[in-house]
Amino acid sequence: MLAISAVRAGAAIADHAGVTGLTRTGGAWILETRRGQVRAADVLVSAAIFTRLTGGIVNALTAHHKSQPLSAGMPREELREQLFARGHVALFDRALADLSAAGTIFVRDRVALATYRLELTPEEERARTAIERAYREGGLKPPDAASIAAAVGSPAPVVDRMVKLLQRQKTLVKVDALLFHDDALKQLKAQVSALKAAAGTGARLDVGTFKEWFGVSRKFAIPLLEYLDRERVTRRMGESRIVI
Repeated sequence: MLAISAVRAGAAIADHAGVTGLTRTGGAWILETRRGQVRAADVLVSAAIFTRLTGGIVNALTAHHKSQPLSAGMPREELREQLFARGHVALFDRALADLSAAGTIFVRDRVALATYRLELTPEEERARTAIERAYREGGLKPPDAASIAAAVGSPAPVVDRMVKLLQRQKTLVKVDALLFHDDALKQLKAQVSALKAAAGTGARLDVGTFKEWFGVSRKFAIPLLEYLDRERVTRRMGESRIVI
């Protein structure tokens, strides 16, 4: 796997003072056009090393997709650490920007090849659909892991992979140790926010009221109320919550 050292992977332009092609005007270093160099912010690197970096990114992503076909890509920082841990961040960012502009990769919170497509086996697709449906129907009282495994009827490794996939796709959201369907949480936030419109600025919730209104036990009520606090839908005041 390619890795580029800090020394070979670019130096600040100011370090090149006195080198042909660089002059200082009004307190700023001005780079005259020179072939064989790539500039990123205030960093220079040879075009050959920059080409190695972009090629290394493509190779790393290709290997990642092959070894983890259900992954949506490599976390950006993990990719940088793997290829360019001691290099200038500006050059890595420039490499990602160039590859993205060329349509070679997609860059979000993860980095993936533009050609990557999620492909599930028939069993994985069936399990994914069954799991998603079970959590959607469960609403604010989602099934536990044992119930999911029994309902899906697929081998445990398949169920585990599909649950993790649905989490990465943000269809399932982890709240403490529980998983909820994203639609259920969105609906909950909308319903609680609507209390303020109905009751005014004094709208309050406590555990007992929440359990009664939403038909859940304390097992679900406590983590859901804490979730609403984190999402700034409510704010805890003693034993109750104020709807913000």
